[in-house]
Amino acid sequence: MRSAADCGAIEYPPTRFDEDGGYELHGELVKDGFLWMEDAAPSNRELHEWIRRQNELTHEFLAAGKLPGLAARKDDLGEQRGRLQQHFHDAFERTLKYTKFTAPFKRGDRFYWYAKAGLQNHFLLFSARKLPPSLDVFDANVADNELDVRVVLDPNTWSEDGTCALGSISFSHDSKLLAFTQQRRGSDWATIKVLDVQSNTMLEDEVDWVKFSSIAWTQSPSTCADDTQAEQAPLGFYYSRFPSLLQSENDADADANADANGDVNARRGTETAALELHSVYFHELGSPQKSDRLVFLDESAPTLLYGCSASRDGRFLYVSVSESCAPKNLLWLVDLRRSFGREREHATRLVNAFVAQFSVIDYDDQYLFIETNFDAPRGRVVKVPLQAAADWNEAGTSEDKLLPFVDKYAVEIVLQHEKDVLSEVRVIGEGRWMVTVYCRDVQHIVQLRDMRDAARVMFNVPLPDAGCVESLLARWEDYFFTYSFTNFTTPGVVHLVELPLQSEHDEQVDSNGSVDNYKVADSGGEKAEVESKSVALMPPPRELDRMRVPGVSSEHYETKQLFVRSKDGTRVPMFVVGKRGLNIGGESADDNDINKSITNIESACGGAAIRDASRPCLLYGYGGFMVSLMPAFSATWALWIEQFDGVVAVANLRGGGEYGEQWHDDGIHARKQNVFDDFHACAEALIERKVTRRELLTVMGGSNGGLLVGACINQRPDLYGCAVARVGVLDILRFHLFSIGAAWTSDFGDPRIAEHAKFIRKYSPLHNVFTPTAERQYPATLLTTADHDDRVVPLHSFKYIAQLQRHATNAALLGTPQRAPLLIRVDVNAGHGAGKPTSKVIDENADIFCFVARVLDLDVQVENVVKVTGVDK
Repeated sequence: MRSAADCGAIEYPPTRFDEDGGYELHGELVKDGFLWMEDAAPSNRELHEWIRRQNELTHEFLAAGKLPGLAARKDDLGEQRGRLQQHFHDAFERTLKYTKFTAPFKRGDRFYWYAKAGLQNHFLLFSARKLPPSLDVFDANVADNELDVRVVLDPNTWSEDGTCALGSISFSHDSKLLAFTQQRRGSDWATIKVLDVQSNTMLEDEVDWVKFSSIAWTQSPSTCADDTQAEQAPLGFYYSRFPSLLQSENDADADANADANGDVNARRGTETAALELHSVYFHELGSPQKSDRLVFLDESAPTLLYGCSASRDGRFLYVSVSESCAPKNLLWLVDLRRSFGREREHATRLVNAFVAQFSVIDYDDQYLFIETNFDAPRGRVVKVPLQAAADWNEAGTSEDKLLPFVDKYAVEIVLQHEKDVLSEVRVIGEGRWMVTVYCRDVQHIVQLRDMRDAARVMFNVPLPDAGCVESLLARWEDYFFTYSFTNFTTPGVVHLVELPLQSEHDEQVDSNGSVDNYKVADSGGEKAEVESKSVALMPPPRELDRMRVPGVSSEHYETKQLFVRSKDGTRVPMFVVGKRGLNIGGESADDNDINKSITNIESACGGAAIRDASRPCLLYGYGGFMVSLMPAFSATWALWIEQFDGVVAVANLRGGGEYGEQWHDDGIHARKQNVFDDFHACAEALIERKVTRRELLTVMGGSNGGLLVGACINQRPDLYGCAVARVGVLDILRFHLFSIGAAWTSDFGDPRIAEHAKFIRKYSPLHNVFTPTAERQYPATLLTTADHDDRVVPLHSFKYIAQLQRHATNAALLGTPQRAPLLIRVDVNAGHGAGKPTSKVIDENADIFCFVARVLDLDVQVENVVKVTGVDK
C-alpha cells in the first residue's frame, strides 16, 4: 500500500490574495486577503470562474481513479466519470435501492406516513383508512379498496431535477386542510401552500419568504364565549418569515431579480446578507399574502427568532422567542378566544427572561404541562394552573425578578433524573398517560407513566436492542403511539404501542378485588377488551414493518461502545461499528456495561479477531448545539464497512446534548477547545487499540462538524490520514455577519466581544492554517459545499480551501511541498443538506468515497467478490 503522499504534486488554480485585505477588530488588524470571496453575486465573475476551475480540478483528480473491467459513464452534468467514481456511484445505487418509510400517525379518520421506493429523490406522503399490513405501499399487495391507500403529496413531481423538496406539514384542526412548505435548490427559504385533503385540490393560498417557521392553525368557527372581547378568529394560520430580499415584490419588477433563464427564484438562497427582523404573521385562508397581518416583531431586537404552535383545539397560541441557539427562550401564551387580533397586547408572558428552555407539551382543563431545563440541566416536567396563567399580568415586573410565574405556580410532576437526560415527552390517552424518552449513555429508554402520578414509571417499553427511537408520534386523544427504532446495524423497525383506556386509578374492581376487563384501545379506532392484572401485562409493542437494505444484515455486524479519557480526564463515549469478529483490544473498566445486548453479541460471535490495525476507519463527530449523535443506521457508513472492509467510529463529544445542558456548556465559548481535545482523544484511542492506524484514519463532520474537522487538522495533522469537512463553519471571526450566523454566538462565542475574539482566534480554522513542512503535513483534505447553502454560506469553505492551497503553494516554493491533495467540491442547485434529492446524495457520497480510496490507496470491494486496488499504479 502506498501512502497518500504518492498521489503526486497538484497545481492548484491561481487564487488572488489581496495583500492589503483585512479589517479591524478590537483595535487590531486582522489580515484577510480573501474578503472578495464573500461576494457571491453573479457580477463577481472572478469568484464564479474560480469555483469552476476548482470543481474542474477536483473532478479531474477523482476521474483519474480507475478500476479494471468497469465502463466509465457520464454523470448528470455530462461529465465523464472515472471508473472508480462509477464504481462507487453504482455501489451507492445498489445499497440505497430499498423502500424507506416512517412511523405512521393519525389525523382525523386516516393514518399518514412517508415512504419512498428505491432511488426516488424524495419521500411521498401517503394516507390510508386503516393501518396497512405493510408500510411498503409500493407493494401491489397493499393497494386494496378496503385500505384506500392514497398519495397525498408527491414532491418527485414538482421538479425535473428533484431540487424542489417537501419541508414541514401542518393539518388544520379538523384535518381537512394540509399546509405544507416547499423548498427549492436546498435553500432554507420556503413557500407555504395549502391542500384540501378531501378533494385533493390545491387552494390558491401561497405564502412566501418563510424561513425557520412552524405553521399554527386557528380553529374555526371560534369558540370565543364573548365576541365583544376580540375579533372572532377566522380560519388561517400563524407563520414566521423574514423581510423579502427581492428588490421589489411587485410582479413588474420581478425581472430585476431573475437569472439568465428568467427564473426569479433561481438566486434565492445564494445571498449572504445577515438575516434580521424575523417576525410572526397571520394568514387568513383565501386572502393574498400582502393582506397578512403582522403579529409579533421587535425592531429594537432584530436578531430575535419567533416560533409559534397552536394547542390541539386551536384555543391557545404558544409563542417561543429565542435570541440564539442557546437552550433558552421566552414563553408567551395567547388565548385566541379572547385575544385574536390583539395577540401582542394580551400575550401572557409566562417566561420573560432568557434563563432556561421552556416548551409546552399540552394542557388539560386545569393545567399547562411544560418541559423545561430550569433548575434541571437534564430536564423535567412541570405543570402550571391555567387559571393562574389567565389572570397573570407581568406588566411592570422588575427585571431582577426572573421567571416570577413559574417560580410561583409551577408544580414538578416528573423530576430530573440523577443521570439520564429527558429527550421527549408526550401526553396521550386524553390526558391519562405520559410517554417519556430518556437518553442513558447515548441510548434511548422509553417509559409509560400514569398522569395521576407521573413521577412513577408504570411501564418500560421494551426496545428490540440498544439504539434510539426516532419519530415518536402520538397526540392527546390517541390511545396508541408509534415510533421507529434504529441503531447502527438496524435500518429501521416501526412499532405500535396500544394503551389502556383507563389508568391504574380508574380500574374496575369486582367483588373479589381483582381487575376485570382492562380496556385497551385499538389503533384502528375500535375498542378491544383485554384481560390484564397490571399495566406491566399490557400488550407489548407490535412490529408494523421493518426496512431491509440489500446486502446489509444486522447479524453480520457488531457495535461496541467505548469510553475514552479526554485531555482533562473527562469520560467521552464513542461507538465503534464493524463486521463480526471485530476486536478493538485494550478494553477497560471505562467501556460500556449497560449495553448488554451488544456485548453479548460480541462474546457469542466467532471468527478471528482483527487487531492488525489494517482496517480503514471513518471517525465522525459533531460536538455542538446540544445535538446528540444517537446510534442510527446510515447506508453510507454500512457501505464504508462493506467497500473498504472498514470500521466506523462515532464520537459523542462535549458541546452535544448526550448528557444534558452541562455537557453542552462544557464545549462552548472558551471551552470549545474541549470538543477538539475529545476528538483527538478518540482518534488516539482508535490507534492505540489497533482498530486502525493514522494513515488509514479518515475524519468527517458537517456544518459545526466541518468546523470540528478544520480545527482538528490544524491542531493535530499527525493523527489523521484523510479529512472531509462538509458545509463547514470555518471563519469564526466573521460567521456572525452572514445569513443566520449571529444565532451561533451561543456556541462559538461572539467576535464582537473582545474577550470572545481572543479565544475564537485560537481555534478558528481559517486563522490557524500553517505552512506545511517536511515534518508537519496536512492530511488529504476534501471540503464540500453548495451554491445555495444559505445556512452555512459557502464562502466559509471557499476562504478556507484558498488559505490551505495558498500555504501549500508557499511550502512548495520553500522546497517542502504539501504531499496530499487539498480540494473542494462545490455542488450546484443544492444547499446545506435538508431536502437534497437522492441523486445528489449518491453523486456527493460517491465522490467522497472515491477521494478517500485514492488518497489512502485503499482496496475496494468489487461486487463483494474481487478486491482490486483503488488507485492506478
